[in-house]
Amino acid sequence: MPSKIYKYNLVLLLLLNVFIGSIAVISNEDKLTRFLFNKTRYSPMYRPVLNDTAPLLVHHVLYLLMISDVDEKNMILTTSVRIKMMWKDEFLTWEPGDYGGMKEINPEPTSIWTPSIILYNKAQSNLDYDKPRANLKHDGSVSWLFAMVIKSSCLIHVQYFPFDEQVCELFFGSWNYDVTKLDLQPKSREEMLYDYHLNGEWELMEASSRRTTVVHICCKNDVARITYHLHLKRRTLFYMTNFILPCAIIAFLTLLVFLTPIESGERMAVGVTILLSMAVFFLMLESTMPSSNELPLLAKYYCCTVIEVVCCMVAMCWILRLVHHDPKPLAKWLKKAVLRYLASFVFYKTGHRIRPRKIEVQENTVQRDAEIETKFAGKWLKKLKQKGGKSQVNQESNAEENKAINILSVKVREEVNNEKLKEQWVTVANVLNRFFTCLFLFAAVMTMLAIFVFITPIHDFH
Repeated sequence: MPSKIYKYNLVLLLLLNVFIGSIAVISNEDKLTRFLFNKTRYSPMYRPVLNDTAPLLVHHVLYLLMISDVDEKNMILTTSVRIKMMWKDEFLTWEPGDYGGMKEINPEPTSIWTPSIILYNKAQSNLDYDKPRANLKHDGSVSWLFAMVIKSSCLIHVQYFPFDEQVCELFFGSWNYDVTKLDLQPKSREEMLYDYHLNGEWELMEASSRRTTVVHICCKNDVARITYHLHLKRRTLFYMTNFILPCAIIAFLTLLVFLTPIESGERMAVGVTILLSMAVFFLMLESTMPSSNELPLLAKYYCCTVIEVVCCMVAMCWILRLVHHDPKPLAKWLKKAVLRYLASFVFYKTGHRIRPRKIEVQENTVQRDAEIETKFAGKWLKKLKQKGGKSQVNQESNAEENKAINILSVKVREEVNNEKLKEQWVTVANVLNRFFTCLFLFAAVMTMLAIFVFITPIHDFH
């Protein structure tokens, strides 16, 4: 029985020690809090310095977590960051031995003085962020870390879109104190990118920070400012597969128009369809680009392609007009320029001997005409014999017969000559069709090379 009472007393004694210890800890923290934030000795409204003429140094660190979005049309950069500010509050110090060995506490940020550091180039009225507790050490060192999503204004240059690189800057500074009252100091680049996550559209090429002083309307003296410099490069795979490649394929479809029969009127319908497709790409590009006097590189490519397609349609109209041209003799300069030189240049065999005189009927054509004339004459004589019923015709009938034969001969010769002239006009149209096909192919390839290779300079960002 005494042993059981002894055990019960021992358990009660242990529980009492734990309870008293916890009360002592709570009492020490409460006692320290009451001492530090007594309204008679501390106010969060004033700078926590013993010497009013000395500036308060604040270390400002921006931890870049992610490039959330780059709104080119509205010129807004959205970033997810953590911001850490560190300073020394000379009024919030204590001896740890007087409060049970406590070396730090976590007060509410509203109960201590915090530097009024703002983002100068913010793109929204209020910056939403969580306000966690700060960390306060016994020597007065304060550390305050919080996360926020920043929307800042960024001047977007779209001249080389989609092969562009952008430089965006975040300007942080005090709104109330000049450099004689509050000074800012950034940290290293490694700390900025400690927890950075990659973005699918933009590649972070460089991130740096620097301290400067600027003139501000709040104060007579300069104000300390920290500039965070972000150098971004666009990843072009998305735009290559969704904007450039489809446009190039549609542009090269114009070659199929030249491969269709030259007398077909559907060539124009295909050309108009291609122009409508290009208009759709223009609208897609316009919806993403800001209103600027800079013409994006992709828009330049679209414009050049549209001009080339329009020129092809004009050429097709001209070729179609040549196919249905009146059977008139070709001009000497046209025969020489097209059927001799241009045909040789595009490796087109015309099958005609070009001479600087009127068209002569070839021997086979003459023989064919003679056969036709003899055939018509025979029919005419047979008809006259049936009417007259005699084997001989008089002189008057012979005159009428010769006149009819001459008329038929002239008509046949004119038809043969017209067919030959039409064939030559069609040959001219075929030669020009092949020439414009080669010319468009060369122009399309050179446009793509010139736009995306030759005139794209090496970006030099400082």
